[in-house]
Amino acid sequence: MDSIYMLEKEEMWFLLKCYNDYIIDFYDLEDNYDNVPVCISEFYNNEYKEYYQYLLDIVEEDLYYVGVDDNDKIQEDFYIWKCGTNINIIKKWFKKRKKS
Repeated sequence: MDSIYMLEKEEMWFLLKCYNDYIIDFYDLEDNYDNVPVCISEFYNNEYKEYYQYLLDIVEEDLYYVGVDDNDKIQEDFYIWKCGTNINIIKKWFKKRKKS
């Protein structure tokens, strides 16, 4: 997650939604508009990366509440993963995206 130009399609849509929500919240809560991000790249490089890591932590924590069978497959749908997905695939997905 080093460059906004390297994001996958789903991540870009999520970034755009977060940026939109951020701008709406900013104008609803602030009287001083000097600190609003001037472009989506600035938002991505600052607020979004911090929020993204926070969200990953929350979702990864939820993973521990999902049942897993003897073959390491989850027993229910979990966010973007369907029932029967190998838990190690999900853990690898988080590892790839999270900062150490």
